[in-house]
Amino acid sequence: MVGGYIRGTLTLAALVGVLVGGGMLVLHVPYAVLLGVLAFFMEFIPIIGVLISGTVCVLIALFQGPVVALLVLVYFAIVHVIEGDVVGPRIMGKAVGIHPATALLALVAGSELFGLWGALFGAPLAGVLQAVGTAAWRELRGGDAQAIVQAVVAQEKQKGAEEELATDEQHRSAPVVP
Repeated sequence: MVGGYIRGTLTLAALVGVLVGGGMLVLHVPYAVLLGVLAFFMEFIPIIGVLISGTVCVLIALFQGPVVALLVLVYFAIVHVIEGDVVGPRIMGKAVGIHPATALLALVAGSELFGLWGALFGAPLAGVLQAVGTAAWRELRGGDAQAIVQAVVAQEKQKGAEEELATDEQHRSAPVVP
């Protein structure tokens, strides 16, 4: 689970690094590749990392003019929304093994309750809680999920066979009218 969280964070950081570097290159901002690398490393710092890399990009874009700086700001806001609200929860949820909405909720709740550390450990903690909860549920239900499904299928087959037998007996006992 922790390995999955690290892989998910690396994937998100690489995505943001490529998006920022590519965007800065398209907008003709100097040091675009370097800014992409900075965005990659800043992605490991929850919440403020994005603000730091975005501020650096906008400040460097100011040397190209206020219009370019404004375009960089808008582009960075779009990248942040895509990363934080669309792609991020899906990647982290898949990496940690939880639903994307749960990952997003864990990130928001963790950051609100515990700040930087809550944002950093919200999704992995939600994954651990989900794993413990699932294991406890299975233990309380008396077995693993596959065995329960097989038992239900066998019970449905038996019920279907009994109904078929009862239908056959009704047809045999019914009087034949010529």
